[in-house]
Amino acid sequence: MDRVILVLSADHHAGHALGLLSPYTLLTSPTDEPYKPNLCATQQYLWEDCWTSPLEEIRRWAGRSPIHILLGGDLGQGNKHKDEWVRQTTFADQAKIIQANLEPLFTRRLEAIEIAIGTGAHNFGKGGLEVTARDLVAQAHPKVHIDISYHSRSNIHGCLVDMAHHGPWPGSRQWLEGNAARYYLRDAMMRDHNVLGKEPSKIYFRAHYHYKVCERVGQMLGGKIYESWLIEVPSLCGLGDYAHRATRSAPFIINGICAIEVIDGEPRFPPRWFTKTMDIRSERSYP
Repeated sequence: MDRVILVLSADHHAGHALGLLSPYTLLTSPTDEPYKPNLCATQQYLWEDCWTSPLEEIRRWAGRSPIHILLGGDLGQGNKHKDEWVRQTTFADQAKIIQANLEPLFTRRLEAIEIAIGTGAHNFGKGGLEVTARDLVAQAHPKVHIDISYHSRSNIHGCLVDMAHHGPWPGSRQWLEGNAARYYLRDAMMRDHNVLGKEPSKIYFRAHYHYKVCERVGQMLGGKIYESWLIEVPSLCGLGDYAHRATRSAPFIINGICAIEVIDGEPRFPPRWFTKTMDIRSERSYP
C-alpha cells in the first residue's frame, strides 16, 4: 500500500499585524540589533491552535507515511497595505518571518514542499517575496525538495493535484456557497480533457478568499466518468481594516489547514479539516 498525506495551507500573510508569526523569528533593527517581534493574542492563537498543534496531530496520523506540503500562496503580506504591517517590516523581514513560520514543517517524514505564487500585492510583485523565502528555506534545508510556480500540476504518488492561488469566489450568500466552485471545477476538468487532452486532476487546490470550500464534481468526458474535488483553505491571518471591508463585515472568521490521505493514488474524502471558527463580533449587554 502506497500512502501519503497531503497538507494544504495558504494565506499566512507574514508581516501583517495579525498574520502568522513564529515566536522564534529573529529580525534585525535599523541599528543592526537582533530582536524577536512580540506576538499579539491573535498571532499566538494562530501559531499554537491553528498551525503547530494541527501539524503535530497530522504527524501522528501520518505515522511512517511521507508528508507532502502544498502552500497555496500569499505566504507574506507584501507592500500594498503597509498600515497593517507588524511594526515597519521590510522585504527581508517578511522573508525571514516566512522562513521561521515554515520551520515546523521539517520532520523526517517530510517528502517535498510545493509553493504557489500568490497575489502581487502580497509578494512585492512577480513573486519576489515567495521566491526569496523559498531560497532561504532551501539553504537551511538543502535535502528537501522545494518547488515554486504560479500554477502547477503534480503527480503525487499517482494522485494528480492542480494548484494555483486564485480560484472561485466561495459565494455571496451562505445558501449560495459552493455553486461557483462547482461550475469552476467542472470547467477546469473540461479544459484539461477537451482543450489540453489531459486527464482531469483529482484535486484542484485554490486559496485567496480566506474561506473553507470543499466541492465534488463527477463529469463524463470522452466516454469515461471522472471525479474531481475542489479545495479552498482558510487563512492563517486575522481580519484587519481591509479584510473587514472586503468581507462586508463578516461576523466570523475561519482559520486553519487541511489534510488529505492518499492511498494508492486515490484521495480519501472528505478531507480532515484542522480549522477553528471564531465569532469576531463584540458582544454587549445593557440594562
